[in-house]
Amino acid sequence: MGQVVIRRMLALLTFWYNFVVGDDWLVASGILVALVLTYTVSRTTVPAWWVIPVAVGTLLPVSLHRLTRRQLTRHQLTRHQLTRHQLTRHQLTRHQLTRHQLTRRRLTRRR
Repeated sequence: MGQVVIRRMLALLTFWYNFVVGDDWLVASGILVALVLTYTVSRTTVPAWWVIPVAVGTLLPVSLHRLTRRQLTRHQLTRHQLTRHQLTRHQLTRHQLTRHQLTRRRLTRRR
């Protein structure tokens, strides 16, 4: 029974970690800093409503830039894998052609 509870707690913590942090830990830490800064500013006489919009306006382009740079790298890798796959298909076609030629030669020799 205790193992089930621990397993469920770990599953819940894993869910929340993946939900909050997700793919970009930089955004999660930036929002955490923005929340702390909002609390700190709210304790003064300065209005604190502007801290979160500024943080989101700053973190969103940074996150998108990092994501597109990462996607571009994945796309280039995919293109490389596709080229390797085409090369493998070409080699397979050559192998089949060679097998076909060998079969023809064997048939020709048998006659």
